[in-house]
Formats: sequence, structure tokens, C-alpha cells
Amino acid sequence: MYFCDKWNKHANFTKCSRVATLIPKNLKISYLEKRENDQNGNRKWDLNNKNELNELINEIVDADDDNIINLPFDQSAGLLLKLLNKKVIRDDIKKIFSFNSDEKIVEEPYICIHIRRGDCTPTNHPTWYVKNEIFIHIINLLPQIIPKNYSVIICTQGDVSWINSATISTLISQNRFFISSTNQLFINDREIVDMRLMLNANILIGGSSSFSRWAGFLGSHTVLIDINRDNENPLKEAINLDPDSNIDFISNIICNSINLSNTIDEKVNYKIF
Repeated sequence: MYFCDKWNKHANFTKCSRVATLIPKNLKISYLEKRENDQNGNRKWDLNNKNELNELINEIVDADDDNIINLPFDQSAGLLLKLLNKKVIRDDIKKIFSFNSDEKIVEEPYICIHIRRGDCTPTNHPTWYVKNEIFIHIINLLPQIIPKNYSVIICTQGDVSWINSATISTLISQNRFFISSTNQLFINDREIVDMRLMLNANILIGGSSSFSRWAGFLGSHTVLIDINRDNENPLKEAINLDPDSNIDFISNIICNSINLSNTIDEKVNYKIF
């Protein structure tokens, strides 16, 4: 919970109709963990498993009324994320968060790319790691397909020198290319700024990260693309791309998505498996 304080400034749970506003004072914290450790020594629930999801819900129902339920740290929501496609729930949750600011970081319109780094490396969380070459290829592709009034913003962590190999001199000369980065690994000092950048982007390309997925959920993007190996983004409007696919295939999907968004006013609603 070490990073929660800064986020609490941007969240008001009383605006959500599904959050109780009258809470009794004498509450107990109840930790609901699985009874057995998994292969990594964690007691997180596999909520993509219907049996475990049902077991957890029963545990919560059976808990005393004066309990606040705490789940294990970094618990995935699993199948519960599918509820985010229900408009009534999505609109209700959106009311909780407020990332608006008078500070204009960059003028709209723009495309934002989230490159997950920090603790995500080829050896640490390799399933989530998307190699630099994929993003370089995408960045090189953008000047050819985005409208001339669009800027490009990269949100990432750590070393960004490798991005300099991108052939984006035109964007740089026109002051249309920006990088938001920090060397902090876990306590990201730019996370609120980056969330606002991703949330307000016209086009968002995320990379195997719940951080950019929540920006996709809370925002209203013309195109929403998620580069991940497991087709994990639950939002029905998200275009899921496998980073191990042929690079030309990835390029074609991105080109077609952006070109299509330039010709219609409504949001693109299809998914690539």
C-alpha cells in the first residue's frame, strides 16, 4: 500500500453508487487468502478459475458484516474484469477517479504509447516483456499514418536512449514527439502524469500492463490497442496484439485501425485474437 496516498488525492469512492457511504466505526480487517501457497509462495486467488472465484465470493458473503475484506497484494481480478464491459458499472467506476488538471502537458490530439519497463525485463516477467524492436518499429511507422496534427508521447521507465534509434526526425523537428520517463522502479514519481497522458490520448497503445489498461478503461479513446501475449485485455473495444506475431501483421493492424479511426466518428469496436 506504499503508493496509495498520491492516488487517494484523485479518488473519491463516495461518488460511486455501489460504495457504502455510511460505514460503522468499529471495523475489523479480514484477510482472505487461499489456504495453500502457489508455486511462487503466494496465496493469491486464480479468479480466472470459476471454482476459485465462486469460493472467494462465498467467503466474502459469509464474512461478518463489520469486516473490511483485504485480498492478497497484487491480486488479479480475473473474470471479474469482464464486468467492466457493462456500461452501468463502467460509468459508475469512472465517477471515482479524477485526473483533470489545468496543466497542459501536451496539446491534443495525440497518440500515447506505454512501454512497460521498471521491474519488467527479459529475465524478470518475460511473459509481459515486449522487446524494444517492436516499439521502435511502431514508432517509425507512426509518422506515415497519423494525421499531421497529431503528436506522439512515450510513457515508460528507465533508460530511453534506445528510443533514439527511431527514425522520427520529422516529428522531433515539428515538436511533436515527447518522452515521459523516470528512473524510479516501483514508486514512480510520474505515475499520475503518465496516467493523465494515457487517459486523455486520442489513440492509446499499451503493453501488457494493468496501468495502461486502467487508462484505457477510464478514458474515451478513438483506438485502443494492447500488445500482450495472452489476449488479456478484457475491454471489448481493445485490439489485442501478440508481440510474437509477424511484425508486418502488427503494422497492418495498427495502420488499418488508425486509418479507420480517421474516417469515422464512432469508436472502433473489434478485437484481434
